[in-house]
This record gives sequence, structure tokens and C-alpha cells, in this order.
Amino acid sequence: MSLKTDKIATRIQEIHRFLGLRSDRDPAYLEIAKTLEQLESELNSGKLRVKIVSSSPEIGEGFYNLLSDRPNLLESYEWETQVISQTQPQLSPELIIVDGLSGSEIQRYPLSEHEIIQVGRHRSCRVKIANEYHLISNKHAEIKPIVNGNIRGWEINDLNSTNGSFINNAPLENHHLLSANESIFLGSAIPITGCICLHLQASQPVNPSMNNGASAKGLTDVDILYIIIDEEQHIESHKSAIQQAIKNQIEHIFIILDYQKFGDIYNSLNAEYPGVEVIDLSGNLAANNPGDIEEEVKQKLEKHYDFLEKLAANQGEKLLLKRFSQNILEKLEAIEQVLEREIEAVKQSCQQMEAQLSLLQANDLKDDMKKALKKAGDEKDKFFRMLKNDLNQAKNNLLDEFRKSSLFYKIQQFTDDLKSSGVQRSAYLYVRLQAGDNPNATGHYLHLKAIHVCQTELIKWSSEEWQRIGNFYGGDGLNGLLKRIYDILNFVPNLSWSESLFHPPEDIDFRSILQASVIEPTFESRYKQPSLFGYLFKNLKGQVISGVGTIMLMGSLFIPAGGDVKGRIVAILLPIFMVTTLISYHQDKTAKIQDNTEKLKKDMNSYYQSFIKNVSNNIVQNMGYALEQEERRIRDDLEAVNECYNAYLLNREKHQLELRMQKDQYQSSQRNLEKDLAEVQKFKRL
Repeated sequence: MSLKTDKIATRIQEIHRFLGLRSDRDPAYLEIAKTLEQLESELNSGKLRVKIVSSSPEIGEGFYNLLSDRPNLLESYEWETQVISQTQPQLSPELIIVDGLSGSEIQRYPLSEHEIIQVGRHRSCRVKIANEYHLISNKHAEIKPIVNGNIRGWEINDLNSTNGSFINNAPLENHHLLSANESIFLGSAIPITGCICLHLQASQPVNPSMNNGASAKGLTDVDILYIIIDEEQHIESHKSAIQQAIKNQIEHIFIILDYQKFGDIYNSLNAEYPGVEVIDLSGNLAANNPGDIEEEVKQKLEKHYDFLEKLAANQGEKLLLKRFSQNILEKLEAIEQVLEREIEAVKQSCQQMEAQLSLLQANDLKDDMKKALKKAGDEKDKFFRMLKNDLNQAKNNLLDEFRKSSLFYKIQQFTDDLKSSGVQRSAYLYVRLQAGDNPNATGHYLHLKAIHVCQTELIKWSSEEWQRIGNFYGGDGLNGLLKRIYDILNFVPNLSWSESLFHPPEDIDFRSILQASVIEPTFESRYKQPSLFGYLFKNLKGQVISGVGTIMLMGSLFIPAGGDVKGRIVAILLPIFMVTTLISYHQDKTAKIQDNTEKLKKDMNSYYQSFIKNVSNNIVQNMGYALEQEERRIRDDLEAVNECYNAYLLNREKHQLELRMQKDQYQSSQRNLEKDLAEVQKFKRL
């Protein structure tokens, strides 16, 4: 092995070691390493590579048999036959799944035009993602084939995943047609731990005249190329292989004509491809028997044999080193492309991390959260202070006897509308109250009616008051306060509160407060009323004596002495005094009934007003308890929000730390990749 060949071998080994240390980073490194192994094996053999391209295996094998008639050519050259196919190859697209953070490949899945696949962590998914990728939902996304006119491909659809799917940092909406030049992140818009990235890799269709090995790549790794044209109809399809071979700078290209009726084709090919040698071997190369060919063809072959032997002896190593240098350079350029792609991806990731860090650092949420909590607490304190005053004022208005709308006034009206009646029983006169619309309704009926009035008005007042507390006090009530507090605190995106926080107050069952039993007051009174005869005897005797005495005193000067004057005066005055005494008896009885009626009404009014006052105090007290509970609940809610804020800030700081660490990792990766790129460029210079 010459010094130059040894140098090439050493360079291949160095590149191979370079790739071996990085084979887990990109699948392309493995492919390049495999081709390097093949190159190393070819270099050790020291043989020039020859490729025979034809339209059928028989023709290629026949021409190979003619060339292999010289054993020394087999020692100097490595022979290969390829067939040019006229059929269009089918695409075989693959879905490549890579780690979202590192970019290393996880798995590949071939796509079919007849299969819908799901991607997720659930075991039923065709593309099963490991549980370590915690940002991926059980059934995260769906990929299905579409055929729409001339459009054929695959589209992806997010299956309402928890963390979403993203294309170019934008959320995936509806259906999206997959393209080979884009990355789709599942679970995060940026590369972070726990997410994955999808790529569509579709095998590109090659030229139909260069299939089955005679591809652009296949026509590169050869030193001598034979293109056999056996029929005129194959000329156009073979020309693409000739053009590709010239483009790939293959050192020696020969066009072999194996058809007797080509006519002017020989001259036209020489004119069209001046750097390509055209050899007319018109005959039957597929016969596979060198003894059957014509003498003229044999002479041309002998001449070509000599050329091949001299070429191997004089320029074999030069051609070999040239091809290997070109191959190594291509492999290094391929490695450069991989490294540049990785560097660009890392740079973009660094920029995304930097943008996120800038956004997180720009918003000083800690102070904003403190201000929001203080503002919410001040709103709460202000509302409940004002609410207590308003509630006490409403209760005072309810019990204000000078207000026509008050309950005291309504009870006063109720008692004023009552009638009374007196019943003489033995020596006592019983005075009792009765309803004006029902003289027979007394006692228990009046009590029930009075209680009904009180309860009806109190239930109405308390219900309306609780509604006002909920919706109107302070402008928009307790519900408005809860909404304001929620709006004040809910300013952090992606931070949602529990449904139990800031819910409307519950209703109070005021009827149960009014169901307590009440002692029934007395609706009648009695006093001792003298009988009519007793009253007449008591009052008539005095009136007669007083009246007669007065008349006798005043009329002594005019009344003649003697006779029964006093008896006659008494006889005259007695009927008069009896009538006046009877009138006085009835007036006195009526006055006492009225006095007792007023006293009963006053006592009744005082009783039910006291009842109203006690019940309203109980109602307000229950409202107070309920409001204290609401205030306590809001205070607890604010504490819960504060805990949520603190947890959010902690996660935010943790996320910032993770972003910084990831950014440092990316920057470190970028530096290492740039070192690798510099090393590859050094290989190219050497």
C-alpha cells in the first residue's frame, strides 16, 4: 500500500471513529459509517470499480462474460451489473419520532395509504410512546391518509390532547397536511423534556431510467462505467444515465452499441457526448459465449482489453485515490450538513429559551400578585363594613313606627281596625276584641291572623333583603363583589382556580326561623260592674237628697211655710233623677268598655311589636352569621389563591431554572457541535 493510500485509509479510520462517538445523535451518521466501512473494504482490495448498466440482466451478464475472458482483469477490477428499469418506483414514506429535547430518533413507522394511526401513550395506539414522555396524552394525535384530486398525502389531527400539538410554535388547529420540511411538536411548543417531535420522511421518486441501483448515487462510486444500448427505443432512457455519469465526473464512460440497425446513432452519440467513448459491438452480447461473436468485434474487444490492463497498471492507484477522495469528501460534506442542521436546531432552541426567559423575567408577577391580593382584601373589607351598616339601617326602617312602610305601622293598623264588645257575667263585665269583618272571630283567630301578618311581612322583607345583599348592596351586592375579586385575581394566563372558589352565597331558609311557637296573648279583660239597681240606689239617693236640699235652701224665702212641700218636691224630682242616673249608668259602662278596649289594643300592639322586634333580630342575626360565613369563606378563598400564586411562582421559578439549564445545555451542545464541524472541516483540508 502506497503512502497516499495509507493516508486515505488513516483518514477513513479517523472519520469512522468520529462517527462512532456520535452515532446515537442522528440516523444519518449510521448510514455514513456503513458506507465508510464499504469504502475501507474496497480500499484494502485495491481494485477499480466497474459498473455495467443495461436494459436487461442477460445483456449485462453477456458483456461481463466477454470482459472476464481475461483473468488479470478480474484481479484488477471489481465488476458489477445493474439494470435500467422503465417503471416508476413507489413512495415509501415513514413517520420518524424523535425525542423533543435531544432530537435523537426514538422509532420509525411506515405510513400506508390504507391505514389511520394514532400516536399516544395508550397501549392501543399504533405508534406507542413510552410513559417517560409525560407530556404526551394517552391518545394524543391521529395521522390518516387523504386523497383529494391530485393531492395525496397524510394529515395530522390533534385528539383534544392535554398539552396540545404545535407547528412552528403555533397550536395545531383542525387538520394539517404533513410536509417533509416541517417539525411537529407534541406536548410542547418548544423542545423540553417529556415531549416528542414528528417528521415525515418520504422516499423521493428517482428517474425511471435509473432505478435498481443505477441511481445518481449508484453512478458515483465507480471508476469505469459501461452503458449498453441494445435497442433504439431505449436510447432516450439511457441518455439520462449518461448525463448523470458525466455530471458525477466518472473518469471513464463507455457507450456500448449492441444493435446492428443503429445507423447514424454512433455518430450522433459521439457528437453529443465528446468526452464519452462509443464502441460499436453490434452483435448478440446476450449470447454469453465469447466464441460466437464476430472477428471484428473480437478485435475491438482485444484493443479494449489492452486499454483496461494498461489503465489498471499505470493509473489504477491514481483513479482509486481520486474516487476515494471524492467519496470521502462527499461523506464529510454530508456530515457537515448534519452538523449544520443540528447547530441551526440548537440555535433556534436557544433563541426560544431566551425568548421564554425574557418573557418570564419581564413580568414581575410577585409584586402584581401581592397588589392583587391586597386590592381584593380591601374590596372585601369595604363591602362588609358598608353591608353591616346598610343591614342595620334596613332593620331600623322595618321597625320605625313613624314610617308607613314599616311593619310596626302595619301592626298598628291591624290593631286599630279591631272592634270590641262587652259581656256581663255575674258581677263582672268582660271586654274582648274581635275582628271587624267577623264579629264572632276572637281570641285564637286574631292571634293567628296577627302572626300571619307578621310572618308574611317578615318573610317578604328578609327574602328581599337577602336578594339585595346578593345583588344590589354596594352597587352590585355580594355576587358583584365575588366577580370583582375573581377579575382582580384572575390576571395570570394559564392559572385557573378551583370551581369551589368564589361561588355565589347560598339562600337562607327564613321560614324555619319564623316557625318557633309563640305564646298567645290575652284578647279580653274584665272589671266589676255594679248592677243597675245597685247603681240606682247608690247614685239616686244622693242626687235626691242633694237636689231637694238645694231647692229648699234656695226657695225658703218664696215657699210658704207649712204643708208637705218637701214631699211634693221629691215626688217631682225623683223621675227626673232616675232618668239621669240611667243615662249616667250607660255612659259609665260604655266609657269603661272603651278604656279597656284601648288598653287591650295597646297591649296587643306592644306584644306583636315586641314579637316583630325579636324575630327581626333573629333574622338579622342569622343574616349576620351567614355573612360572617361568607366573609370567612372569601378570606379562605383568598388564602387558597395566595397558595396557588405561591405554587405558581415556585413552578415559574422552577421552569426558569429548567429553561436556563436547558439553554446552557443547548449552548454547550452548540459549542461541541461547532467543534465537531471545525474538526470535519479540518478533515476536508487534510
